Amino acid sequence: MPSGYGMWLCLATMFLLTPNSSCTSTSPPPTEPSFLTTTGTDYYDYYSYDYYGSGYPEYDECDDWQDKLQELHYERAVNTEFTIITCPYHDCWEFHTTTWYKEGVRFKWKITDLIQQTGDKGEVLDFRKVYRDDAGNYTCEMTNGTHTFAANIQLTTRDPESMTAPIMQPIIPSKAYRRPGGNATFLCQANFGVVGPAHFPQLYWTMNGTFVDASKMTLHQRTEKDGSLSMNNTLSLTDLEEGDFGRYICIAHITFGWAQENATLVNGDPPVDIEIQDRIFHHAHPAAITCPLVFLLMVALLGMVYKTCQLEIQLLWKDYFAQFEDDDYKECNKIREDFTFDLDQLQGTHFSFEVRASRDVRIALSNQKAPTPDMFEIVIGGEWNARSLVRKQGSLLMVVATQDILSPKEWRRFWVTFIDGTLEVGRQGTLEPFLRWRDPDLSKVKYVGYSSGSGDKVKLKFADLGTKDHDVIILYDQAQLGFVLNTLRVYLEDTCNLVVAMEDLDFEIGIDIAENWVEFVEKARHCLIVLSQDFLRNQWLQFGFSVALERMLTRNSRITIIEYETIPPEMEDFREWP
Repeated sequence: MPSGYGMWLCLATMFLLTPNSSCTSTSPPPTEPSFLTTTGTDYYDYYSYDYYGSGYPEYDECDDWQDKLQELHYERAVNTEFTIITCPYHDCWEFHTTTWYKEGVRFKWKITDLIQQTGDKGEVLDFRKVYRDDAGNYTCEMTNGTHTFAANIQLTTRDPESMTAPIMQPIIPSKAYRRPGGNATFLCQANFGVVGPAHFPQLYWTMNGTFVDASKMTLHQRTEKDGSLSMNNTLSLTDLEEGDFGRYICIAHITFGWAQENATLVNGDPPVDIEIQDRIFHHAHPAAITCPLVFLLMVALLGMVYKTCQLEIQLLWKDYFAQFEDDDYKECNKIREDFTFDLDQLQGTHFSFEVRASRDVRIALSNQKAPTPDMFEIVIGGEWNARSLVRKQGSLLMVVATQDILSPKEWRRFWVTFIDGTLEVGRQGTLEPFLRWRDPDLSKVKYVGYSSGSGDKVKLKFADLGTKDHDVIILYDQAQLGFVLNTLRVYLEDTCNLVVAMEDLDFEIGIDIAENWVEFVEKARHCLIVLSQDFLRNQWLQFGFSVALERMLTRNSRITIIEYETIPPEMEDFREWP
């Protein structure tokens, strides 16, 4: 067939089947997708109910507005920028005036011209500039003289998006000594400020100009209270080979700049300082030395315990760490309008207690060791053991249904926290509180009082409120820092609501390390040991372990051992530690 005839046949066929196609063997370059345009003859308003027919009723935002008004409404704002808060459903009824409150305090709650009440009926709060302390719970009350309706609005704020390079912390550790076949862990931390869609934050590791395999990295991120983004990247190196030793670089990168920190992995053992070894044993607690028989028996017992322990962090509940050290209890046998304040001053922002009562147990939170007009009152099992509530200055803040929450036949345990101005009350073994209220005055609480609102007998047991700063102190080697910092600590603090102490975050710089160990073990209710081969090689941890054992023997505290890895038989001589 002549080539000219074939070409015309091809063109004719393509024209009939696909007019926009080409007979050539190469395809046209791809183009960006574009929105199709329509003419007036084929355009339909797909959002018009008339197009679909008349079977759909028109939406009216005022339908059931009184029920919707009871819901919590949310508003967000950017610090130092303009925003407004409008009372919900103000267009749905005729009213005359609006009164605004913030955390129960009537407008104006602070002296400033940056917040104005506007609108025809005062239904709008106009923030010329929003600041962090403007975040909180707002209430607007609308009234026409005979009826009043109120709505609750929660305002959250964040800082403006950052336009600077990330801020990094030194890598932990900056230098590590290991042998081939061992393991090493490095922790890299960076804060990227408040990020937006165009920031693209990245935190990664390199070695010798090459990206480290992602399977060796564990990345965690969280949003801080100021709205900034923090990232942790844990580099875990296992079964070390010759090529793993050298210099590692952690890089934090964002659209507006970058930063880096360095770490070194050295092939060999760390240098030994004889003077430090002497200090370790000279600072050992005398009680651990003068009671060798009891000490060895206890270590032997612990040696049996750690073999049976598994990594089950979920068993470490808040109430497990706040056990009561004796059987003393407080008792109320009659109705009392005032509160008894005979407990030690609080050193932290939480406590737990047990109660045995049929109904109406009252706990007071005060800034003095006596009732004050502005103290907070927690009522558990009020209204014949049907409701629990929070009051301040005699005014009801919130109430929830808690049917049969108390029992006169058994002890029921509860926990209370008031961290960063947020009050939470929960039951033993539950993570979610049944009472939650936010008020900046909660940061002033120093004392706990108790009372009964019924004539029934009430028995109360409180934990050691005034002597412990931490629920638990964690003893670990630097090789397990990533696990402790990113997994164990996060779970204990965020899930179990515990106050955790650890060397890398809490020990004071410039203070002798032995003094740090003694102080933190003394001020913790519980000692948690992450047992590993690296732990058993660490002479400072030998000292910390000895202090914890002495305290367990003499002061009825408790130690829990987590077996991080299998301990070989040749290393079980840790039972002979002084």
